[in-house]
Amino acid sequence: MSSYSVRPAVARDAKAIAEIHVATWQAAYRELMPEDYLAKMTVEKRQAYWREAIEYSEPQVLVATDGEAIVGFVGFDRSRDPKTRSTVGEIWAI
Repeated sequence: MSSYSVRPAVARDAKAIAEIHVATWQAAYRELMPEDYLAKMTVEKRQAYWREAIEYSEPQVLVATDGEAIVGFVGFDRSRDPKTRSTVGEIWAI
């Protein structure tokens, strides 16, 4: 049985989401993207992005928690593809 919980993100979660976002991008894309591009991806920049996303619900953001620690997140909303129906969703970030 999993001890993880999922809940809507709140403003104070933005830093933890940014830390996860930056760390996973830098690890996952290490061999695929230029090193200088990944180095410019900072927690501070991502934190500002996620704080705004949470505030305006664009995208909607959920966090996975293990106790009080945030261990994952997902950002999702309507599909950004103009050819899709309004009922089609898209995961923007995970």
